[in-house]
Amino acid sequence: MTKHENISREDALAAVIASIAKEEEALANVVNAESDKLRFAIENLKSEDMHLLLLLNQSIDSVIGHTVDMQIVLKNKLKLALGHLPKPPKPPMPPCRAVFSADNRYCWSAGKTLNLQSEKCHEERNTCGLKSEWRRCGSFIILPEGKDFRAEIDIEMLNPHKKPFAVELKHESNGDELFAKKYSFNGKEDRAIINDVLTLAQNKYYRGQISFRLLGEKSFELKKAIVKLGGADK
Repeated sequence: MTKHENISREDALAAVIASIAKEEEALANVVNAESDKLRFAIENLKSEDMHLLLLLNQSIDSVIGHTVDMQIVLKNKLKLALGHLPKPPKPPMPPCRAVFSADNRYCWSAGKTLNLQSEKCHEERNTCGLKSEWRRCGSFIILPEGKDFRAEIDIEMLNPHKKPFAVELKHESNGDELFAKKYSFNGKEDRAIINDVLTLAQNKYYRGQISFRLLGEKSFELKKAIVKLGGADK
């Protein structure tokens, strides 16, 4: 008894498809042979041999009929084999990313949220859902539910008053505070800079919002305020 080598599923399917191709080739040769036979008869038989031509035509018609039946069988066989082939992996979607920024020389009023304008998200059809939204003279960055985001924060403010102040970042969802961080400044410098990278885990069922609130008695002039949001690395 001979041992059979173990072959993979892909190799077995490839062998089946190759055998179908060979059978298709054989059927094509049969059709060509019948065509040559009929052409030869038409060119060489005499008028008194018309009954022979009719018999030959019936024979060819029968062969072609069986060939068509076989072609249908092979078509279904190929469809079945192709249905079991592994599907190619889908190409990765472009990274979901959006940039939120405030105009230069923008005055940030004390006690109010930072006014950010959003650029269009780069992902197709904007399915990442990143956007900014106005509420009560402030602005929030809206995040869709169920996704984690990486936030790159780059804020620079002029502090001519030399007074202590703080900036509060809040990440909220459905009324719950998911994350909060306060950036405090002692007021000794004439400018304040926030450079930070955070991963924000979203609520599974509710969309969230990010806000930046200025805490202090004075208003400040923004030199730069950019928040870059993208998918969090897993």
